[in-house]
Amino acid sequence: MRNKATSALFKLYKDLLKEDGYRDLRSRKIEVLEDYITLFNREKSADETLLKVLTTGVGDESQIAPILEKARTNSRSVEKANELETALLTKWRGENLSPMTVWSRLKFSDNVDNALSSGKLGMFSKYIAKYYPNNEKSVLERFTVKYGEDAVAKALVTATNKGTMKDFASKLQTQQLEGWLARQKSAGDVFNLLKIKEDGVLSMKSRKVIVLSKYVNLFNGKNPQDKTQLFSVMKNGFGGDGGLARMVTAARRVGDPEIELTAKQYQKGLFKQWFAGDIKPENVYAKFLNGKEGHMEKAIVAQYKAHYDKQMNPQIYTFNDPRRS
Repeated sequence: MRNKATSALFKLYKDLLKEDGYRDLRSRKIEVLEDYITLFNREKSADETLLKVLTTGVGDESQIAPILEKARTNSRSVEKANELETALLTKWRGENLSPMTVWSRLKFSDNVDNALSSGKLGMFSKYIAKYYPNNEKSVLERFTVKYGEDAVAKALVTATNKGTMKDFASKLQTQQLEGWLARQKSAGDVFNLLKIKEDGVLSMKSRKVIVLSKYVNLFNGKNPQDKTQLFSVMKNGFGGDGGLARMVTAARRVGDPEIELTAKQYQKGLFKQWFAGDIKPENVYAKFLNGKEGHMEKAIVAQYKAHYDKQMNPQIYTFNDPRRS
């Protein structure tokens, strides 16, 4: 009987909100529904709440977080969304749910970006912070176990640029970077951990390189005696001069302006090092390309030769003094 009553209440709720898409939790429609719930409880000696009605209607508690996250995009609904979230967290605590049980109830999908944008990870974090404050780092640990270090790192870069998630994502990103540092990871270790080499030419516009750059800065700040540079880490990660040269040469051919621009910058850095080391174009094959002279290798040498010749014969501009003409 109670479930039927709750379902009837939710039908009213759906009818009232179907045009709003759950964004406006402070509308007159919600006030009408809550007044009706109060009257219903008084007449039926029931204990229905807006949270119960919503949960029954959408299926289960895993769907509550996305609804509240959507509602928070409407400034009028933020207070009500927070109120409903607190009610759900309090309910879980009343049931003495462990963190892992709460994680299971939230039913995370296999999409790492959705875990953040849906508000589910944020809700899980709030439950931990409120009731298990000594285990706050377990949020990132659980997130990483589910999706992997590289996927989490990329998702956090995206989330740090989104208003509603910015602070939370930035906090997790800092934990991730500091966690690697605490585990004494070198910048090269992080390159491998993020699987940047596997991305090949796509690494030239990958969020992973943004993360690596942040880690290099953090590492250098904590280890001034062992400073490194992002360029050196990338070069070593791709197998040295030859490996990086092959990758950026291929990247300049993909037809993606962003990839091509970044690849050109890396290639320029590589050529500057070669020229500074007095490497002649004809010696590049043996020194960096394992003696191979295929199409790729010839393209690398041709492009380096153009750079080399330009440096050896800089163009000199002369100006005529018009007063002497």
